[in-house]
Amino acid sequence: MRAGQVEARQVDPPQPCESARVKSMLEAAAQVAHDIRSPLATIQVIEKALVLSSAEERLLLRNAIGRIREIANSLAESQREMKCFSVQPLSGLIDDVVREKRAQYRSRPALDLRYQIDQGTYTVNVKVQPVEFRRVLSNLIDNSVDSITGPGIVSVTCGADREFLQVTISDTGKGICPELLHKLGIKGVTEGKTGGSGLGVSHARTTLEAWGGRLELASEVGKGTVATLLIPRLTGPQPL
Repeated sequence: MRAGQVEARQVDPPQPCESARVKSMLEAAAQVAHDIRSPLATIQVIEKALVLSSAEERLLLRNAIGRIREIANSLAESQREMKCFSVQPLSGLIDDVVREKRAQYRSRPALDLRYQIDQGTYTVNVKVQPVEFRRVLSNLIDNSVDSITGPGIVSVTCGADREFLQVTISDTGKGICPELLHKLGIKGVTEGKTGGSGLGVSHARTTLEAWGGRLELASEVGKGTVATLLIPRLTGPQPL
């Protein structure tokens, strides 16, 4: 080889299995980066009031830290299919998330975050991954809050019919045009949030479908949006 001449070397293209693994890792990292923002925002709110913190605020802080830990553990152990299912009513999980959100958005007094659960649903069991359910509900509530620029209402309700447990998040925000509504749930498609990635709705849709349920979205521009989580209810003794 002559002086100054660069040796040409053939670089093997990435193997399909390696490319798929890298893609999966990047997608998982992006999802965690998205989901971790909400509990971190709660910590930031509580941190400002630590000097005057009450027992309730300390509990909220512990819950938020616990959620961050759950998300991190979920990523670290996903290769071992760690995401365990649990058969239980959802009332306790919903209570935790709503309480966290009320703390997170306490700086917006014109925002009314309401929560109502039908008494009959306290004994309705479903089979879900608690970590994933909290992430789904948290992200969808954040979407509703983000759609409201001034005074407004976000309502979380829980009911059931013979087939499904239904968790509904509705808001009085700006709404979504029909052309965009049917595309939500596709990664990269968002409803106009600054810095939005569409990961929240995409994660909600794929998670619910994996549980045998579905996510339904309805919206009207200028009036608001309704997201309904339909989760199959269980009857009789169920194996864990």
